[in-house]
Amino acid sequence: MKLIIQEGNCTKEAQTELTESIVKNVQQGIESGLIVSARIKFISEALEAAKKKIQPIVVDEIEQYHKNEAVTVLGGYKVELKEMGVKYNYSECNHIGWNELTRQIEELTLQRKAIEEQLKTIKKAQTFVDEETGEAYTVYPPQKQSSTTPVFSFIKSK
Repeated sequence: MKLIIQEGNCTKEAQTELTESIVKNVQQGIESGLIVSARIKFISEALEAAKKKIQPIVVDEIEQYHKNEAVTVLGGYKVELKEMGVKYNYSECNHIGWNELTRQIEELTLQRKAIEEQLKTIKKAQTFVDEETGEAYTVYPPQKQSSTTPVFSFIKSK
């Protein structure tokens, strides 16, 4: 499969076609799923790193266009600047109520984590008694949930 990216052929349909072609080759045994997955990981990590490094240059380039001017590239992508991931830092606001709630939440979070660590050690149901009320209750081990995922990492060179 030969992939040529040029003006006009970067459409959602072309992307879907490429995806289906890759999957089909693996499903039909033409290519090894392990090798294809390793290639995808290698390429996607390289592209993501490059994308992060050139982002300031891309922003500068987009800013050269008029605000209302539509910017398109490769015939399939409209490009615009947007504020993403806006975060607020409330710690310097000096709001008494916010500060107190934050302190309580942090304290409660630590308490919950301590209980969770205890619960991880329980292997079978156990009966406990609430010291304040005398009420007996049964505690069960937490349910584990996981998924099996192949993990690719570089072999460390000597």
